[in-house]
Amino acid sequence: MDIFKTATRANEFRAEGAWQTGPKSSLQWNLTTRNMEVPDTSFTSFRPQQTYLGRLTYQFVALKNALRSNTSYEVGSGQEPRLEFTYVEVRQGEGQYIWNDLNGDGVQQLDEFEVAPFLDQANFLRIATLTSDFIRTNNILLNQQLILDAKPLWFNEKGFKRFLSKWSWQSNLNLTRKAGVEADISRWNPFELGFDIPEIIAISSVARNSFFFNRADPVYEVQLNLTSLRSRNLLTTGFESRRNTEQNINIRWNPGKGISLVSKALQGFKVNDSEAFQNRSYLIYFQGLELESTIQPGQLIRGIARLKYRGQQNRLGDMNEISDQYEIQTEMTINEGNRFSLRAGCTYSYITFNGVTNSPLEFAMLEGLKNGNNLLWNIQFERRMYNNVQLLVSYEGRKTGELAIVHLARMQLRATF
Repeated sequence: MDIFKTATRANEFRAEGAWQTGPKSSLQWNLTTRNMEVPDTSFTSFRPQQTYLGRLTYQFVALKNALRSNTSYEVGSGQEPRLEFTYVEVRQGEGQYIWNDLNGDGVQQLDEFEVAPFLDQANFLRIATLTSDFIRTNNILLNQQLILDAKPLWFNEKGFKRFLSKWSWQSNLNLTRKAGVEADISRWNPFELGFDIPEIIAISSVARNSFFFNRADPVYEVQLNLTSLRSRNLLTTGFESRRNTEQNINIRWNPGKGISLVSKALQGFKVNDSEAFQNRSYLIYFQGLELESTIQPGQLIRGIARLKYRGQQNRLGDMNEISDQYEIQTEMTINEGNRFSLRAGCTYSYITFNGVTNSPLEFAMLEGLKNGNNLLWNIQFERRMYNNVQLLVSYEGRKTGELAIVHLARMQLRATF
């Protein structure tokens, strides 16, 4: 006679709650733990394990809405598979990547694919495949947003307090970490990221700080941004890590009706480190200056002109690759209410670059452009034929370096029912 026998047994505990600490603050939490036992391993391939999952959320508003905060903290345990990427060829313009045969052997290698700088070149899709190699992990996540705005406190005051009311600050922090259970790192501390610990499976760190003076003022505004992005992932080919840090200051001035002037100065660096593909590793320092002028004489027409400079230097290796890019952009938009819209733009870019052409570093520094003269232009026309029928026609062209001119045209008719 067939009888049932116990293969696994699980004991689960769950607790949750909320605490309204004040009229403008609240705390919510939940925690789940699970202990799975395997009385007889001959019935199943599962192994005894303990898992947990918890979340804590805290929100508060203070000082007449001048101070606002939103914090969420999560911990958990689970399994993380090693990722394996494959590239599948699709029709031209329907992908996201291009294949750049670096060694000329006609064989597609993983380090020869780049994000397509132009849509018509994209003919490969990247597919993430989950392997059968799973790693037990402890996961942690922290999201924090903090806003300090002095306007609600002293906007109606005079003198120095009125000056202070023009300042504001916004901070955003996101930390995510997945670490192997054997990693020598705290499973509860989100600030202990461990970028140099081999047992770390995946890390993502995003920090943005913005300081404003006279924010959203109709005449002028000053904005200072500090951004730091870091990530590290474990693939079947090894670790890949990236880092991007940038500081920029933006100044906007509207001297008259329909006229806006914007200037931006920036500097920073970006790092890419690949364990398996050394040709994809670089350390690029950059600085730049951008000037923009917008003229809008009425609601129908708007014109924009931009001047840009960007200098970059790769400080990893002995070649000391350097690029200088000078760019002029013009753009015009005509918008006739709901009837039609026409937008045309042109960009001229002159680049000096002393590195290896068609290399991953060239793509990272020049973003698809080439050494020498580069010219890009585009026209886009939209017209509403009937209440539910819309016609879209676009044309793009480019001449990059010594390459031949490329033309790309599209037409689309959309109907909404």
